[in-house]
Amino acid sequence: MTDDTEDTTTGLDWKGILNPKWDEDRMLGVQERPNYGLNLAFEAPRDPPPWYVATRAWRDFCMAEKQQIPVGYTYFGQLIAHDIGNSVPLDHVPHSGRDKLRPLNGVPAVQSAQRYNLIENPLVLETLYGAGPAMLPHLFDPDTFRFRITPRRILSETLGKGDASVRALYDPRNRDTTMLHRLAVIWMKFHNLVAEEYSALMGGGTAVSAQSPGAVYAGARAHVVNVWHHLIRSDFLPRFVDPGVVEIARTQTLDLEETTLLHGVFRTFHALPRSSYDFGTETQSLSNLLLKGLRDKERKTGGWALDWAKFFDDGAGGSKTGISASMSPDLLIDHQHVLDLDLGTATDTGPLRLYREEIQTAVAKLPPAAQQQVDPKTMARNAEAKLEVVVTPESIANGPLFFALMLEAQLYGQGGRFGPLGSLLFQNMMETRLRKVVNAPSPSEALSRPNSMMELITLIREKEYP
Repeated sequence: MTDDTEDTTTGLDWKGILNPKWDEDRMLGVQERPNYGLNLAFEAPRDPPPWYVATRAWRDFCMAEKQQIPVGYTYFGQLIAHDIGNSVPLDHVPHSGRDKLRPLNGVPAVQSAQRYNLIENPLVLETLYGAGPAMLPHLFDPDTFRFRITPRRILSETLGKGDASVRALYDPRNRDTTMLHRLAVIWMKFHNLVAEEYSALMGGGTAVSAQSPGAVYAGARAHVVNVWHHLIRSDFLPRFVDPGVVEIARTQTLDLEETTLLHGVFRTFHALPRSSYDFGTETQSLSNLLLKGLRDKERKTGGWALDWAKFFDDGAGGSKTGISASMSPDLLIDHQHVLDLDLGTATDTGPLRLYREEIQTAVAKLPPAAQQQVDPKTMARNAEAKLEVVVTPESIANGPLFFALMLEAQLYGQGGRFGPLGSLLFQNMMETRLRKVVNAPSPSEALSRPNSMMELITLIREKEYP
């Protein structure tokens, strides 16, 4: 089992680095201060998170009690986030028009950052299917309407002559890491397996008849999306949501917008990546698994050399993770820490912050004890008492919502989960979006229906390696 506790750089404990009475120059000599976007073309938000959030010693301290969730759920969550949204500035979308400008979080449109979600139908696996086989012949076989996926291959197909920069993968964001790429391919393989099963039920044997590829595709996709929703509800959400607020979240109506889910709540999941991973046969650092360029190639160690049980099975060993008030110092994109980019999107997109009325309305739905816990002054006092660090109430209330939820998880979260407020926001907003999905029912109860990501992966593995 590997984790973030292997610090070969300092030999100092977290108290030595984070004690606010220490000389700042000495602290900076031990661990370089993250950039926080000083070289980027955006203004850093007021009251950003403390500078040490992405330092190695603080990460080690925070993760010591939070590493309880199998790390595969990090990438399951990333796939869900990609299926919910891909936001861009509104002026990047020609068809949006000035007539569609709307206030953001109550701020007049002329003063606010405007966003448009390129995923126009969230949570129907558009991140995998795109516009479907009629429009994407590079992604689907035009005769069978199935994904162009070769059994036992772990990555999507390259479409050029040895050019790995063009692949049969709809959403390029699903290549961010090796694990996410492989996970997306597994879901594509699951669609092909369901299509084969459905074709057989329709009397077509193992091959789709020339008259029915569209009908088989539609039925298989409906079933796959239903399984997708089932796994989100039964396998993913329980990993991150405090059981004590699930029913509150399901029964309350919260007037919260999509931007807050994507940029205020889902950003907390950047606390999950570890600095290294146990693959079963080897250990890989996070920096080796992040996409360095478009010409990434399939690993030579074999199709299932990655032991998925270590990623999704609680009892299989492997690396664990959890939501905390820290991020891995190795989570870099183009040599810049992801926290820099998150601060930029917090400014650009304007997700709700803890002090805003909409979030305080959600706080009022919690039990009284939990309401008191998430008061910024209480959180600041508890951070100093329990974590021995100074965090100002202003940085909690006015700073990015994702940091307030990370700190809440560190102080009050159990089992690596969110704290009460993060759990309420996440469960409610996910349930609200799942209820809005328009999708056909599964065409048959005889089709494969795994109950967890590990069951789905095992199903595909046994199909390819009988």
